[in-house]
Parts: sequence; structure tokens; C-alpha cells
Amino acid sequence: MQKGTSVVFSATVGLAMDTLNTHLYYTYQWYKNNVAISGATGVAYTTTDYSNNDGISCTVTSHNACGTASNTQQVFMTVGTLGVQNATATAISAVQVVPNPNKGTFAVKGTLTTTADEEVNLDVTNMLGQVVYTNKVIAHDGKIDQQVQLSNTLANGMYLLNLRTTTDHKVFHFVLEQ
Repeated sequence: MQKGTSVVFSATVGLAMDTLNTHLYYTYQWYKNNVAISGATGVAYTTTDYSNNDGISCTVTSHNACGTASNTQQVFMTVGTLGVQNATATAISAVQVVPNPNKGTFAVKGTLTTTADEEVNLDVTNMLGQVVYTNKVIAHDGKIDQQVQLSNTLANGMYLLNLRTTTDHKVFHFVLEQ
């Protein structure tokens, strides 16, 4: 593939995202090298701005009729000299936020897809997209067990925890009830 060639990435939702197949709608967010691409929130993302070894990923979140998120999945792709390579679904699903709901204190626990030590970015945003907490931690041997303490001035409601590593991204939805 020649530099400057237009590339279209697309996300296809299968039945695995919608186990009950009942009135769900989906939201999409595309990322380049683990950074959200502004305005890239559709089923497809087209670009001519890429280099070898760029990581392109898409997070697809299913929501029920009330707007509550019910499932999130992500696929991570690497741009190579012959095009897009190494498309793999992430498996951070072994990580949990406990307890949920919580009073602003919770743990992020579980196993990542790697068994090596890896830096993990934790960001909590409110439903307006405002970052209310950020931290970088090290997952030792692919395991994370991190306590999070949010400000006691935050309003009750739903929040999003974004967990990012160099190859994975997962969004957790949790309820704050202070």
C-alpha cells in the first residue's frame, strides 16, 4: 500500500454483542495509537494519515433502550507495509470494576492479555466526557489490582472508566452512589 492511499476501517457488530437481540443501539469510537480520533464515531473510519506500526482500534458499545451501556468490545489493528495486519479482538474482559455501584472507592482487578509488566492508563469520565480522574499504574505479570478513590464532590450517576494499555482498550460503566 502506498502512503497517502485512502484506507477504510469498518466495524461490524455481530450477535456476540447483542445476546438478547432486544432494542439495542451502538456507539463507536475510533482510536489511533490509543488516542481518540475527534469526530471518528461512526461505523467506518476513512483516513490517508497513517504510518507503519500505527495502531488503529475501534471501541463498540451496545446500549439498551434506556441508554444504559450493556457491553463493550474493541478490535485493534496494526498498519504494516502491505496494509492492515494483526487484527485482533482485545481480551481485557478478565478485568472488573468492583464494587459496582460504589461510593467513589472501587478496585480495578483482573488479568490483561499479556503476562509481562505493562503500563496501564486509567481515566474516569462523566457522561459529558469530562475527565474526573486519571492515573497510570503498572500491571505486574499482566495482573492489575488498583484501588481508585474519586472525589467526594462528584455527583451521583453513571461514569466511564477507560482502561488502556499499548494494545488493549476497554470501557467500564459504573454507577456512583455517594
